[in-house]
Amino acid sequence: MIYEKLKKTHWNKTKAADELGISRRNLIRKVTKYNLDQRKTPKRAGRNDIAP
Repeated sequence: MIYEKLKKTHWNKTKAADELGISRRNLIRKVTKYNLDQRKTPKRAGRNDIAP
């Protein structure tokens, strides 16, 4: 739920927190707790990622 909201808001934590109904500080704590990071998010497999 948090990851989806962050993705929807293009990782705008202030906007995501507002839409989730929590404080920005609380959102940042949850991002840290659950190890959510924009740079570490799973990427979809592309053409070059598929085994022959």
